Amino acid sequence: MIDEIIRLVGGTENINVAMHCSTRIRFTLKEEKKADVEALEKVEGILGAQWKAGQLQIIIGQKVGRIYEMMIEQYQLTSDGEVPDDFGEKKKLSFNAILDFLAGCLAPCLPCILGGGLLKGFISLFVMMGVLTSGSDAHTFFSIVSDVPFYFLPFLLANSSAKKFNTDAFMAMAVAGMLMYPTAIDNAGTAIHLLGFPVTYAKYSGSVIPIILSVWVLKYVYKWVNKVIPDFLRMLFAPICVFVIMGFVALGITGPIGYYLSSYVAMAVNWLFDLSPVVAGFIVGFTRQFIVFTGMHLSLTAIILSNLEVYGRDPLIAIYGISALSVAGAAFGAFFRMKNKNNREIALSAGISAVLGITEPGLYGVLVRFKWPFMAASIASGIGGALSAILGGYGYVVSTPSVISLAIFGDTMPVVALCYAVAFVIALVLTYLRPFNENVEKSERALRAEKKAVIKIKSEPTKVVAPVSGELIPLSQVEDKAFASGAVGEGMAVIPADGQLKAPVNGTVAMVFPPQHALGFTTDNGEEILMHIGLDTVSMKGEGFALEAKEGQQVNAGDPIGSFDPKLVKEKKLDPVVLVLATNKEGALTCKSAGTIAAGDQIYTIG
Repeated sequence: MIDEIIRLVGGTENINVAMHCSTRIRFTLKEEKKADVEALEKVEGILGAQWKAGQLQIIIGQKVGRIYEMMIEQYQLTSDGEVPDDFGEKKKLSFNAILDFLAGCLAPCLPCILGGGLLKGFISLFVMMGVLTSGSDAHTFFSIVSDVPFYFLPFLLANSSAKKFNTDAFMAMAVAGMLMYPTAIDNAGTAIHLLGFPVTYAKYSGSVIPIILSVWVLKYVYKWVNKVIPDFLRMLFAPICVFVIMGFVALGITGPIGYYLSSYVAMAVNWLFDLSPVVAGFIVGFTRQFIVFTGMHLSLTAIILSNLEVYGRDPLIAIYGISALSVAGAAFGAFFRMKNKNNREIALSAGISAVLGITEPGLYGVLVRFKWPFMAASIASGIGGALSAILGGYGYVVSTPSVISLAIFGDTMPVVALCYAVAFVIALVLTYLRPFNENVEKSERALRAEKKAVIKIKSEPTKVVAPVSGELIPLSQVEDKAFASGAVGEGMAVIPADGQLKAPVNGTVAMVFPPQHALGFTTDNGEEILMHIGLDTVSMKGEGFALEAKEGQQVNAGDPIGSFDPKLVKEKKLDPVVLVLATNKEGALTCKSAGTIAAGDQIYTIG
């Protein structure tokens, strides 16, 4: 399949860059007319192809990540890795769009920032315990290692921002070098004059907004310079022009604007806490879960970094940790309150994960799903946040807030630990005291979040049933090498006796492929199941298929989900065999012996 894709897009020489989202491989091509979209749609394993947002999008489905990696390794293509599903689509300028850009620029840098922050916290703890001596060689070494992500943050952001703005990463890092040049940092606060225009130096190490603004301008400068300079002069003179223009822009305009904007934001946050610690702490704590739910929390990291750069400490880090412990308390409260075994196991694993700083399983698997625990955690987080603001809880570095990273709070660690305990207990008690409906179905987001739990507690093996009546056969007997070899996934197949289709598992319909020849399911235990109806039936473009299942729909194994016409498939000289494949599983398959089977009968279990 990979060889066919490369051939039908015009060969490697026609590919500018390749990337992928959750279901599709995306190409930007030099000459679009060389791509044969109709032929691509007929390739086995490809579920569709289309032009959108200037990209050739080839729909692969749940195996797209594996296929993409194999293709990049085999053909050594220029690649951008995984991108969002809406990559390349135009968006209107709005407050949410600005937050999205901030989050998109900061997210790739977070592992470095969080790792450095946690290490700095441990260094402080070891110094307090007397294990490490301040000023010693070991202390100097670890300080250097942990400081790097913060001091040189503009370089990290330059790279991630260049990808976000789709401009040259090396030029972006050169601009970061202009902001970080020793002369500029050593002379912060002074100014030079160019053509009568003042260029004020500032200390940009650890800053966020200056480099993001500068890379945004670079995108347009770089494009304009390469457009106006002739091809034969471009390699030599384009970089010179970009350097001169961006040096003036970064050091004289976007850098100072971003620096002062960051300072004013930090001043505003601290002014709010000085004005009324109780109100500020409660509002920040109470709204934390809503902010995480809407995805705005990553963008607010810029405020924390600004506070650390300007004041050396930040009150939000402490409250965010308190919020994580309120999620843990609500999850444990739900565990003690609930009766359903599967729900209790989910709540327990989510609670343990939240104690360690991983809140997604608790937020989506318990709080959002059952509603009242969400409110209980918000109230507890608000109270804990107010208490922290009153007593003076501060974080001195950025790190994942959890019980194991308390050292990042330095001399305020006892205060923050107390607030952690208060929020945890309040959330647990409030959740436990009020009953809630346990029969709420899990959303797709909850199922994905459960996979991030530190400790995964699985109740029973996942049962997979026949989607159609007929003759059950091993996958190895299917007349398709990719399916028969297990490359797409393990499972069984049914030669259909009729065309009435049933859901193969309890779970959620994750995807219905446009030609209606395949569906993706996510089970209640988090496994991913692909139901593929016929071989090469994508070429029928939906003719003879009548699927009634919709994406996001909750189904039980054996529920009717539509029909297809096996006779028509055969008339088209295609194979109507129906495959049920486990494409992402956490346990081994136990398969039933081949033979006659009725729709709804168990054909294998997972785990």
